[in-house]
Amino acid sequence: MVYGNTTVYGPDEVDNYVRLAGYLLVDFIALSTYNGVALDYIQRLCSVMVDQRLAVPVFIGGKLNQVLADSKDSLPVDVTEDLESRGAVACQRVEDMVRHLVTMVAKR
Repeated sequence: MVYGNTTVYGPDEVDNYVRLAGYLLVDFIALSTYNGVALDYIQRLCSVMVDQRLAVPVFIGGKLNQVLADSKDSLPVDVTEDLESRGAVACQRVEDMVRHLVTMVAKR
């Protein structure tokens, strides 16, 4: 397990986190986001993972919303489908992630 604390958001931090995850040969990445940043974070994380050739599942929970750039107001909207279209596994509850992990283990 790699604990990213609460500050793995900036470009350098994401790069370092993915590099460490690859070095440690993690089986998956799990993270929780706070209000309004889920989509930006997943876009950055997935981009870095491609650059570093790290192909592991990404589970994301927490507030799965984003203040969209083209929004007419500053209210965040649900981005669950956008996250999933980028390959992340959106988890509304921890049991969602556990179900996917059980499936991963069963396939080994």
